[in-house]
Amino acid sequence: MILLHLLVFSGLFLGALCLPRGPFVLVVTDPRLPPDHMMDVIGNADGTFVLAGASPWVAVAYSKEADFPGRLRGAGAILVLNHILAAGCQAGA
Repeated sequence: MILLHLLVFSGLFLGALCLPRGPFVLVVTDPRLPPDHMMDVIGNADGTFVLAGASPWVAVAYSKEADFPGRLRGAGAILVLNHILAAGCQAGA
């Protein structure tokens, strides 16, 4: 029973850690689409490209608007996560 509670707590903690907060977010798009798709998604959501990931379908984007994560999803992003998860995603890292 203690293990079950630990697993539930760990899942909730990691889930909360991944939620996008603040103006910077990690954007993940469909890896089957061309690299310029990432820029289209960020631009269509009225955001600014900040940092490329090691793959062309991962990037960090910026916007001051509170609904930016939702707009990114609406523009075609598969995932929008907290930008701190991008630590190992930089090209050449």
